[in-house]
Amino acid sequence: MKAKGLIVKNFPHHWTNWINPDKPNEIFTKEEIEFNNKLIIEKRPYFMKYLYPTYKMKFNEHYNKYEYLCYRTFGIHIEELLNIENKTEEQKQLANNYNKFNPLLETDCVMNNICRYMEKAIKEIKINVKKASPDYIFNILYNPKIDFTEEQMKEMLKVYKKYKASKSTQSNIDMYGEEENKNYSKEEIYALDFDYISDDIQRLANIAIYINYVLYPKSPKNFCWDLFGEGILLNIYDNSNKEFSIPMLNENGKIEITLEKRDGNLYFAVTDDGIGIAEEDKDKIFNMFFTGDKSHNKEGSGLGLPLTKTIVEKLSGEINFSSMQGKGTTFIVTLPL
Repeated sequence: MKAKGLIVKNFPHHWTNWINPDKPNEIFTKEEIEFNNKLIIEKRPYFMKYLYPTYKMKFNEHYNKYEYLCYRTFGIHIEELLNIENKTEEQKQLANNYNKFNPLLETDCVMNNICRYMEKAIKEIKINVKKASPDYIFNILYNPKIDFTEEQMKEMLKVYKKYKASKSTQSNIDMYGEEENKNYSKEEIYALDFDYISDDIQRLANIAIYINYVLYPKSPKNFCWDLFGEGILLNIYDNSNKEFSIPMLNENGKIEITLEKRDGNLYFAVTDDGIGIAEEDKDKIFNMFFTGDKSHNKEGSGLGLPLTKTIVEKLSGEINFSSMQGKGTTFIVTLPL
């Protein structure tokens, strides 16, 4: 087959050998087969919705349409309907139409499975955040060891009102009436107000958190995060007993990545020349929240490796490693093709 002057291979036969999963032995006419093949060939893999906005828009329109129909007709979500084993004839028809006219192919390929797993994890995080009360979030962000005076609170409330007024205008220039302010950041514009209240960024953050999460818990949280993000992060760091850190890349270190296809598997290896893993820690590194040796001030969250292992195993693969303390570590991910 030639396309735009390039020689390309024909589609594999099994790509266009369309079979109805509910009726695998059903016989189709030539016209039906051609129509079904056309639908399949014109589809794109599900993960491409994250690469191309047009595909995402088309998929969302398709999904929302069938979600509405499904919930209105059967009182359940479309995902629930698709997972029902013994569907009624009406349910089969809706499920078949959903799959038939879906602009994306939701097959069990590696990238699609990764996307689905990450979507599920993100959805659970969003649900937990929505369930969290303002008091719960307040206790995470607020540093009880740093107090403030009533006078400092009154002055910060003035800044808060000024900030809210600026959000309702076109820019900070309108609020101050000075053209030259347009080149300054929010922090720089409010710097004089902050200096008058306190020179401690964490104390300023505490006051702002109190305003946003206690006095006005239903208000947007832009005020404290836009202006005092650094102080809030320092508060979280202090509240976590110094077990929270942002990983830093060693400029002198080396990381080698290799990719190999062999024996029907894909091998993905990452090798570094870092501090290595202590012998007594090797059976713990995939445990949730385990962070290993903290003496190098490189603590992590203890979530990266457990999450990676879970994703790999969801894809029917495995992850192994070898490490020598003081020499470095190699992680190898094996995925079936």
